[in-house]
Amino acid sequence: MLDQLNVNKTKFLSLEEVKEMGKHIHSMQRVHIGGGEPLMRNDIAEITLALSNEWNTQTICLPTNASLQKNAIATAELFGKKSNKYLRFHFSLNVIGKEMDEFSEFKNAFNLWDRTVKSVKAITNKFSNISFTVLTTFNDFNQDKIEELNDYVNHEIKPIGAKNYI
Repeated sequence: MLDQLNVNKTKFLSLEEVKEMGKHIHSMQRVHIGGGEPLMRNDIAEITLALSNEWNTQTICLPTNASLQKNAIATAELFGKKSNKYLRFHFSLNVIGKEMDEFSEFKNAFNLWDRTVKSVKAITNKFSNISFTVLTTFNDFNQDKIEELNDYVNHEIKPIGAKNYI
């Protein structure tokens, strides 16, 4: 079914192409990786490292729905070990609990989100160049739950270095 929906598939830049582009970029202050869910790339850890080291980017921002825990952990670990620049995960959260499963139409989405965020948070304790924030998109589904979201993030997740995260 997905192949039918993605008739005009876009070819992503390869790791080698990203590195090659770095030869023409002297430095970047910040790069936001987009394109849907960046952690779907199996080479996202290497891509973030190339953007940091080859492009001389001070901060890499990685938006994610936190559904791919293995790639999030691998990216944070590799970046923490091999870069002296900064990686900031932007974890998307629109509702909490079973409502997130309903909102995302993905079973156990909230539990996976919670485990992924807490795993990355543990890595931030090992590497001072890794950080994260929690973002939400105000919408019809969560418009009456923003305070609940903010309380959850402030009391359960506690991103480092900020208050009122959402």
